[in-house]
Amino acid sequence: MKINIEVNNKMLNSIMEDAVEQLERICEEEFKSACIDTVRDAKAYCPVDTGRLRKSINAQMEYSDGVWSALIGSDVEYAYWVENGHGTIGKNQNGQSAFNSFIPGNPFLRTAIMRNWEFMKDNLEEKISKALGGSNS
Repeated sequence: MKINIEVNNKMLNSIMEDAVEQLERICEEEFKSACIDTVRDAKAYCPVDTGRLRKSINAQMEYSDGVWSALIGSDVEYAYWVENGHGTIGKNQNGQSAFNSFIPGNPFLRTAIMRNWEFMKDNLEEKISKALGGSNS
């Protein structure tokens, strides 16, 4: 007795291409969602004086050669110092400029990034597992 088994490569290739496209869509959606959520949270965490820094926070997303990347932040010149802290200059007893004190940073951007990218990773694992017919318990 013999059993004849045939594999149709065209059908298999079509199934694989559909699966890859579905996974790419999932990755794109989660990446974009994480960028939007990060900007939203950074604006919420950002200290406000005039509102200029908060309004300037944005994300620039790019897809090239199969890789998604994003620049999230602000082009306001003092954003770095708000995020990381800075020293202040005052006058010493002789009237000369001298280091006065240190103002601690308020890491609004790092906090938003850490929160959202960990969440994106978890969501991505769950959605990919579901798309591939598994469960992520």
